[in-house]
Amino acid sequence: MIGEHWRDLLLLFGLALAVRLLTALPIHQPGYADAAYYASGARQIYRGKGLDEPFIWNYLDPPASIPHPGYQYWMPLPSLLGGLSMWFLDDSFLALQLPFVLLSALLPLVAYTVAWDLTAQRKHALLAGALTIFPGFFGLGFVLPETFAPFALAGSICLWAAGRGLRDRRAESFGLAGLAAGLAHLTRADGILLAGVAFLAAAWLAIARPAPGVGKVGARSMALTVLGYLLVMGPWFVRNWLTFGTPLSNAGTRTMFLTNYDDLFALNTPLTVQNYLAWGIGPILESKWDALLMNLKRVWAEDLMIVLLPFTGLGLWHLRRKRLLWPFFLY
Repeated sequence: MIGEHWRDLLLLFGLALAVRLLTALPIHQPGYADAAYYASGARQIYRGKGLDEPFIWNYLDPPASIPHPGYQYWMPLPSLLGGLSMWFLDDSFLALQLPFVLLSALLPLVAYTVAWDLTAQRKHALLAGALTIFPGFFGLGFVLPETFAPFALAGSICLWAAGRGLRDRRAESFGLAGLAAGLAHLTRADGILLAGVAFLAAAWLAIARPAPGVGKVGARSMALTVLGYLLVMGPWFVRNWLTFGTPLSNAGTRTMFLTNYDDLFALNTPLTVQNYLAWGIGPILESKWDALLMNLKRVWAEDLMIVLLPFTGLGLWHLRRKRLLWPFFLY
């Protein structure tokens, strides 16, 4: 059985890698602003210029000069991955893409493993892995210098590891969940939510006490979650403290007070709670409702590719009591 699993995993990885390479090869430039940002950052790292940015792309925290310390709003891992790959290979766009090609080719293996862990049926695991080879809307994003591939991989591993720790009462699983949450946060600012989910799952073991000794397992689980997270994010917090005077830049929190996307590029627009409330309760509530509808549409069209919605709903209902999925439900 173990040999069969390894054959399945190697097959899925080989097919996924072939599909990702075929997707990546015709692309010779970032194509849009987000990918261009990380590509530029990777080239800065490759050329030995560190984490400084030779441009201004928003006014959340207007810099005093150019170049200026970067990654006040977005996180650095995609640029670090791209810069490291270029350092080993060459200054080409394909070299920039390769880390993301490889990371996204690992996603079917995670899907296979989670499906096997949930159902213990090979056909379900193979189907989950096969579906992940062809990710629909995200096919292009997975092979660009972007957050999609590293966040998907780190996030899914974090939630799976936290679920295993919760189900099996294993503190070591929460160490892995903490590490993965740290990598997710180093990829995207909202990755900190994954750290919170993993910690709450560990805390549940500490307070629920369904069996003797589980409280101690919960305490170790919480400690390992935090330790794993800080092993990744600790150096970044130190860098920010030395550069900006805070563990995390204030630029990201100012997005809470945007009234529309163009406020990012408005030099003299005060992004404060007072200015936001002056917008009026009606427009604020309307904007939240519009955002909710848009997010639901995107989940349906992008994440579930429209046709997967009823199957996903039935599956989640059928598996609702599986502790392995509780962190996922919370997230």
